[in-house]
Amino acid sequence: MSNQTQCPNCGGYKVHEKLIKIDPKTGKSPELLKSRESLGCGFAFLMVLLYFFLLMVLSKLYDMIFSGYSSVIVGLIVLALPFLVIIPLYINQNANLNQAKERAYDQFNQAEKRADKYFNFFCDLCGYKWEWREGTPLPKVKVQPDLIAAGTKRLEQEATARQERWKREVAAMQCKACGNRILEGQSHCAFCGASR
Repeated sequence: MSNQTQCPNCGGYKVHEKLIKIDPKTGKSPELLKSRESLGCGFAFLMVLLYFFLLMVLSKLYDMIFSGYSSVIVGLIVLALPFLVIIPLYINQNANLNQAKERAYDQFNQAEKRADKYFNFFCDLCGYKWEWREGTPLPKVKVQPDLIAAGTKRLEQEATARQERWKREVAAMQCKACGNRILEGQSHCAFCGASR
């Protein structure tokens, strides 16, 4: 949009913009609520801890109650425990997380559709700042050729100054004897041995 936007202060076309969306319901910018994806990993870790805790409890109960029986029964219980308790709990938790993500995306999409679009503009030529809301008329433009000329001259001077600064920085890194680049932190050229 900034390519076709004219500054209302000077009439120039060197304008930058920033889009801001404001949800009229909340008065804030719509943001995607962060889902608790780390909760899934934490839940899995807790399930593994629960598994080993139950394993220890069952082995102690087995020793107390069935001290004369074989360890095959305990082995079968230990193998069946993840399938009967821990895996269904983990699947249920993942389903809850997926539902929470879907709700967060739905809320975000609804807020995006409701949001009013505001544009903050900045003119590079004269430094004028203004705001415009989509759906309202653009501000009236007052063309001032002297401001445009002064701004264009200032931008050219700044560009020239940047180029000169860059040339000086590059020249400071070059060997005066052979023209190769001297790496930062080195005092002598790696090719000819001359100093800076």
